Amino acid sequence: YFGNTFSKDGMHPSKSRIEALEGMQRPNNATEVRSLLGMAQFSAQFIPRFADITTPLRKLTHQNTKWKWGDAEEKAFQSLRTALSSDAVLGYYETGQETKLTVDAGPHGLGLILLQKKPEGWRPVACCSRSLTDTETRYSQLERECLAIRWACEKCYVYLIGAKFTIETDHLPLVPMFKPHSNPPMRIERWLMYLQQFDFTLHYIPGPKNPADYLSRHSLPVTYKDVQASNDRDRAVKRLVAEHKPRAMTVEEIE
Repeated sequence: YFGNTFSKDGMHPSKSRIEALEGMQRPNNATEVRSLLGMAQFSAQFIPRFADITTPLRKLTHQNTKWKWGDAEEKAFQSLRTALSSDAVLGYYETGQETKLTVDAGPHGLGLILLQKKPEGWRPVACCSRSLTDTETRYSQLERECLAIRWACEKCYVYLIGAKFTIETDHLPLVPMFKPHSNPPMRIERWLMYLQQFDFTLHYIPGPKNPADYLSRHSLPVTYKDVQASNDRDRAVKRLVAEHKPRAMTVEEIE
């Protein structure tokens, strides 16, 4: 179904696609590299460190970059081909299972990992990342970390709505913002209003133990939809500021 095989162990790329990949030849120009990466992106969720593996190849697609196929590019290609041909598996999402959402915001991107506790231990159900828009890169670190939570809940909405779950963050100053009677900045307050529809508990974990940290620092390119959403958020905050800004009274009005 859409190139995936579903079994009792979870979802993985179909065997027919994997067999075709095993004999795949290396690209000869930037256009073929883009085609290769486009195909690989379909199975990116099954490949750990996908962004890291494909970095030398993605560099070849940059504008005005001279074509050069060296040891780094060959190693990246072989690693990608091996990863595409492997039997990596994500678990199914199951209602009623203990669920946690680990999020992180890096200097240039956001990352999330949705996990559920299975008999064999915690198992990833979904992994995702995205780059920050130009506007979002100018947010404070506190705002970026809160944005990561808001984006992750929206991204995993179909899994999380109506369920009890835990959110893990490695930004300790963010935790008090989610407690009653807090007084967060207006931008964060608006995100908290969106998050009220979810039933979750926010927990702090040290940065080195945050598995989403790598995704946030090796995020996928930002899309037009991400830019549009960021602009919509900015417009909403500015509108709220304008509507709630106190207006000075003149002496005549007081009289």
